[in-house]
Amino acid sequence: MAIDTRTDAEKSAAAKALHDRQRHYDHLHHMSRLLWLEQVPCLYAGRERVPEHHRLTLLRGSKECLRRINEHGSSTNSVSLYDADYLAALDEFEKTGELRWDA
Repeated sequence: MAIDTRTDAEKSAAAKALHDRQRHYDHLHHMSRLLWLEQVPCLYAGRERVPEHHRLTLLRGSKECLRRINEHGSSTNSVSLYDADYLAALDEFEKTGELRWDA
């Protein structure tokens, strides 16, 4: 096991950068989900209709996550920072504001 030789300030800065990155992608994830869940009809990527009770549950959950992110600066760990394909899709969503389904 390697010994971490960074100073406490360097460790703190790295932790803050990681938290900020996680929060940024969590925010994009839930914003894209709101856009998807507010579509009528709301369809899964395979074009199957999302049951209304499921849509409403997901919608409430994403709204609550965004409230925590926006009001408290929390991250929700909804996105894996190791999933490069999904991060790229969220980056594209941030640029265009459009959902893209690769079905």
